[in-house]
Amino acid sequence: MSVAPLPSAPRSTGNPFAGVDVAAAAGLEVRPGAPRPVFDQEVWDLSGLVGAPVTMGAHRKILDFTRIVNHRWRTVAREYLLARIAPRHPAVTTLPSAFRAPFNPTSLWGELNHLARWFDHLHHAGLVSLAEVGQEHCDTYLEEVSWTTTGTRRRMRPVVVAAFVRSAQVLTLYADILSDTYTPGFRPWGARGADDVAGYVRTKTNLVLPVPDALLRPMLADALYLVDTIGPHLAPEAERARTADQQEVASRRYLAVEELPLLAEAIETHRAAGVPAPCLAAGTVTKRLAAGWEPDDPLLGVAWHSVVVAAVGAMGQRRDLERLRPALQRWVAECGTEQRWCRSAGLVGRLDTDELVPWSLPTDRDHLASMVSTVTSAALYVTSVLSGMPSSELHELTARAARREERPGGAARYRVVSRRIKGEAFGGVEDSWVVLEDVFRALRIAEALTGAAPGGLLFAKESNVAHARYTRMRSWINGPAGQRLGLMAIPDGPVNPRALRRTLALSIAQRPHGLMAAKVHLKHVSVATTEGYAARPGGHQAAFLAEVAAGRASRTRTPDRRRLPRLPPRCPAVRERGTRSAGLLRGRRPGPGRPRRRAGHRHRRPASRAPPASQGRDPPRRRRQLLLVLRPEESPLPRAGRHPRRGRADDRDVRLGPLPPGHPSPRAPPSLGRPCHLHKGRLPRQPPAVQTRTGPCSSRVRSGHRRRCGDRHGRHPGQRQPWPLTPARTSRQGSGPP
Repeated sequence: MSVAPLPSAPRSTGNPFAGVDVAAAAGLEVRPGAPRPVFDQEVWDLSGLVGAPVTMGAHRKILDFTRIVNHRWRTVAREYLLARIAPRHPAVTTLPSAFRAPFNPTSLWGELNHLARWFDHLHHAGLVSLAEVGQEHCDTYLEEVSWTTTGTRRRMRPVVVAAFVRSAQVLTLYADILSDTYTPGFRPWGARGADDVAGYVRTKTNLVLPVPDALLRPMLADALYLVDTIGPHLAPEAERARTADQQEVASRRYLAVEELPLLAEAIETHRAAGVPAPCLAAGTVTKRLAAGWEPDDPLLGVAWHSVVVAAVGAMGQRRDLERLRPALQRWVAECGTEQRWCRSAGLVGRLDTDELVPWSLPTDRDHLASMVSTVTSAALYVTSVLSGMPSSELHELTARAARREERPGGAARYRVVSRRIKGEAFGGVEDSWVVLEDVFRALRIAEALTGAAPGGLLFAKESNVAHARYTRMRSWINGPAGQRLGLMAIPDGPVNPRALRRTLALSIAQRPHGLMAAKVHLKHVSVATTEGYAARPGGHQAAFLAEVAAGRASRTRTPDRRRLPRLPPRCPAVRERGTRSAGLLRGRRPGPGRPRRRAGHRHRRPASRAPPASQGRDPPRRRRQLLLVLRPEESPLPRAGRHPRRGRADDRDVRLGPLPPGHPSPRAPPSLGRPCHLHKGRLPRQPPAVQTRTGPCSSRVRSGHRRRCGDRHGRHPGQRQPWPLTPARTSRQGSGPP
């Protein structure tokens, strides 16, 4: 395929960003004397930014636009990135679709990588302008970024692919200020979003799995042993090693001839004291053999340069060693050789059996550095698992960050001051954590091992990759040095601060009131975030959320979903009649358009409609209420009527049959009620043949309301038996069974 020649680099004339100071336009502060990048430069050096987090490595502060082959597209990349970090620039504020929140400078390096990948794909396709881009180029690019380019070929995660797609689409939002843009009306992948194109489904479920208990227990036990038992012994030895390193750096000169007697005197002093001569590491011995040393030379493995540095502050050469060979051979013959570090190691108890063993065997400088790194990493993981601090804040910890506060009554509170990075403006804000005493001791041991000055970083001198640090610590613990101390072997499995933070959240949330305690301690903005930390994906949290969603949906479909429960009717006629009553469950509440029931009207419920037999399942549950409804005569239960001789004397003549014709009607006893003047000259009210209006029973009136008519059963004069009630009927389908 023939590729058209690349256009020359465009001139800055007419560009709204020409000559703009990048840091000043973005509102970023640069240290005095540090380079200040300008828009027209093809390499932006942001290494002088003040407040840059530790997680923003040195390579992320160098933006090299020369990776893009097309000069025109280099300018497009600079214009787009400057518009993102400086949204208040006059040329950007007029864009209707531009982002208004400033882009975090820590993300510039990754965004440049995405743009370079897109532009390089177009360049290899033979395009020289973005106006030539078509959907076919987008489809081939999607297939390209969906697979890895190094190692075994495997498909990339959808979230990674979505980031590449989003960088290609977002250029359309800044088309008015870019020197080269797509054809008007064209947008890569049309109206589809980046997530839709990549097949990425966003979820609110926390996908970070906690550390298994079989892995967490040995790791935490070993880390606490290294911090509390080995750390106090290792700190003085690490301080001696740092002092020796500083002396060696300051002794970069040759040994003078007049200093040979002083060196010979130092060698004789060590021989008289019985101190073994320091020996070299195996790698240095190999180099001496390659340089021509004899294998049987008694001084082959003697590290005599350390004696020269300590005695006269100089570096000894081979010729100086030959001049002092007799004294050195006599020293080696009488005292032998031994590694320089950890010679007089004290005794400590093994972790498994409490047997007393030296905390370290004599070792060389490299192994001492490995031990210091292991114990420092143990302090990091103790702090992470017992405090729950995010990884970004762990790397911001400095010397003297752990403080002890005396409380009234002799108690103490331990507080750690760090810098919160996530969710804050560039540079972060100072924040503090209340921690356990174990975390306080771990941070103090880390300060002693690293020798950090006040304000110096504790855990940022080595690689910030948590997996690499954990791998080195696990290899040392499972190796000969760790097994000699009785440390528990750590099984395979990933361990990182994110997983440890999730593990702590689960541990706190399982306790009473633990959900709110985890929210406060982990500094979550909402309880929903804490719920995600405190439950496994697809576990009780998912079931709880599904139940809540189903409840909301059912209440949304029901217009009268907020009905309050009512007490069952206390109608005396039901008790007088003595028929069997049954409770029907309902859940309706009178809406704004339904008439309210008045006292004196009996309540009538429509008969419930049974669900069809084809459904084969119970009707859905709803809020229900117990109502008493009379059953018809075909009830299998016996009728419990009033006893005929209840409340009457045994010797009293009681007429059980009807009165003879013409006999005057007897007067009602005084105990059944008094005649009311409202009924004089008025016929008693007759019950309706069919009840057509719903309402409460006549006996269900407001509390404290006195009846003004009828007897104590709510009957008018002349009314002897209450009329029967019809079976209840409901207008809602799917109501509960009686």
